[in-house]
Amino acid sequence: MKHPSLAILTLAFFVVGCSKEGAPGSSAGASSSTGSTGSPAGGCSAGAYTHKNPEFCIQAPEGFTAGSDEVRGGIARVELTGPQGKAIVLSWVPIDRFDDELQGMKALAKPADGDTSLGSGELPGGGFFYHTKFKGETHQAEVLVKGKTHALRCYVNTSQEMADKLLAACKTLRGT
Repeated sequence: MKHPSLAILTLAFFVVGCSKEGAPGSSAGASSSTGSTGSPAGGCSAGAYTHKNPEFCIQAPEGFTAGSDEVRGGIARVELTGPQGKAIVLSWVPIDRFDDELQGMKALAKPADGDTSLGSGELPGGGFFYHTKFKGETHQAEVLVKGKTHALRCYVNTSQEMADKLLAACKTLRGT
């Protein structure tokens, strides 16, 4: 290898953990507290993925890493990707859109013909979740919670063997 010191610095960066701040005025600002020696954000457990703007956290399964913030269809989001490409999508909209998001999610909780509802219901603080198994083996689950300034959403579309684990992670989503 031409630059062994670069390889050592790169390895140290991933072992210790990373934090990246978005440009002033941008919505970027995701960070991971994995490996952090500081105390976790309010209500977050040690090792939780934390996001700076807006402030929230989620206890993602081991091996999941955050991509960069992006905007798709006018909705800001970040994707946490894990083994075999499994993903947890976290998105947020201003808190004044919470009621509209809640009504939309409740509509999605009603399965189409041939699909099966595996659960849905209210969460503490006015949140909501649903879990649907489609005709094949694909599972879809979402959680919606209120953050301080934003409605926060966690979405997974995954295989049966990962569904319960990823939904459990989504249910740890909270504003900080």
